[in-house]
Amino acid sequence: MKGKHAIGVALAAMIWLAPLGGASAKEAARIDASSNPRVERSFARMMRELSPAERQQLVAAIVQLNQREAYGDTGTARPDEAPSAARIKGQIAGMTAREIIDLANRTLSTKAELLLQ
Repeated sequence: MKGKHAIGVALAAMIWLAPLGGASAKEAARIDASSNPRVERSFARMMRELSPAERQQLVAAIVQLNQREAYGDTGTARPDEAPSAARIKGQIAGMTAREIIDLANRTLSTKAELLLQ
């Protein structure tokens, strides 16, 4: 009877703690666009959670979205900053890596391929 009680207590604790995130699946990182430093921190966290192939796709998407931002609709370059997640924070606020990659794929006519070593 003691073993069943211990299992019941453990199960009850897991159910009680689940809303706090202790027993639930890890949620994908999202971009916090509330400030440039927070964008960069959340982007770094996102990169750490991805596989090498996913990192490559995300970096390519960020570069593509930055190119669009730099050139705008006029085709005239405004290369005043290096490519970064902070530069395009308005476009990627609250997004996951997959959502950022999908956005780049949907909105851009050119595709970038980066070979990271």
